[in-house]
Amino acid sequence: MFRRSRSSVLRNVVFALAALCFLALKFNFYRPIRPVAAQAPLPPGRPAFAVLPNPRLTPGATDPAVTQENISSTICVPGYTRKVRPSFETSNALKHQLMTLYHSTGSIHDYELDHLIPLELGGCPNCIANLWPQPWTTPGAHEKDDVEGFLHDRVCHHLITLKEAQQMISTNWYSVYQVLNQ
Repeated sequence: MFRRSRSSVLRNVVFALAALCFLALKFNFYRPIRPVAAQAPLPPGRPAFAVLPNPRLTPGATDPAVTQENISSTICVPGYTRKVRPSFETSNALKHQLMTLYHSTGSIHDYELDHLIPLELGGCPNCIANLWPQPWTTPGAHEKDDVEGFLHDRVCHHLITLKEAQQMISTNWYSVYQVLNQ
């Protein structure tokens, strides 16, 4: 008799856990992010250069002062990016330089000087290899900001590593955005 009730309780516990997992996935309490392929489809009618930086010009670069071991005292501290962000004068000069390098058309106001690996994920603040003129078009700077915030949250809650987040965003941030908006 004791064995039946014990197995019955165990079966009910397993069933309850399975139901909770199903509900968590159904209602997006926890949405896993898988590494994404660099060749994910881009928006219809938009050339790659309008969404992703040229990987030869902007492969991404990290700040060696930020490591997995010190994220709780660096990127996960509110206000961290204000401390490391280059001044307006420096950023503006870099933006002009990169617009020329990228042969960007239009006004300087049509672009954001973007860190491919954002400061909030340990990106290098003033490395040319981490900067590009990102268009304000859609998808563009605003959508990438959503991805940056999402990955930053995942890193600071220890759901993914800093390296994983840096790899995802530098390989193809738009693929992560697509997964988030499914």
